[in-house]
Parts: sequence; C-alpha cells; structure tokens
Amino acid sequence: MCGQKVTLEIAKTPKERNMGLMFRESVPHGTGMIFVFEEASPLSFWMKNVPMDIDIGYFDSKGKLVNSLTMRGESPLKLTEQLPSYPSLSPAKYAVELTQGFYQKYSSKKCKLSPLP
Repeated sequence: MCGQKVTLEIAKTPKERNMGLMFRESVPHGTGMIFVFEEASPLSFWMKNVPMDIDIGYFDSKGKLVNSLTMRGESPLKLTEQLPSYPSLSPAKYAVELTQGFYQKYSSKKCKLSPLP
C-alpha cells in the first residue's frame, strides 16, 4: 500500500467492525486494521475509546484510495452522538486505519490495496 508493506488485522463481521481499534494504547508503525464490507457504499467512521489520533483511508472495490483523513482520539466520556464523523468522499468497500500521518507521508505515491482481502 502506497509502496509500503503494512500488517493489517481484518475486521469482517459487524462485531469486529464495531470494536475496531477500541481500548488500545497505541498502533505500532506499519500495522493497522482493515474493515471489509460486502459492497462499496458511502462509509463514515467515528472514534470512541481510542486515545490516540489515527489515519483512515477509504478504498474502492478495486483497491484504489478514495480519500484519507486523520481521526482525532476522543475521551471515553464523550457521548456517541457528540463524536465527529469521518466520511468517505465516494463509495468505498474497504477502510484502512493506520498510524497518524501515514497517508500524508505517502500521499505522493499511488495508494492501492494489494492483495485485496
């Protein structure tokens, strides 16, 4: 991805997708989580019980990067309805969360998922 090898945990089920990276103290460099959906559609994520900022990249069904955003760590005391959302700009089938700054650092390279899950 973006010319860099990364190790990703796969979140395929609704339960795994709801849990995401919650309750972790850090995301080691070169690791993250991929969220796999049945079909490409507009996606939106939010952060809860994740103390650090992380990047999210949205990818279409061919694995091409749609857009990326930095999601801010949030207090566990904040109500879910008060949390900001981080949407894809167009339909996406995959969302990949990585360490903060990953997509900015490699934005000059074409980011593509390979191989696709």
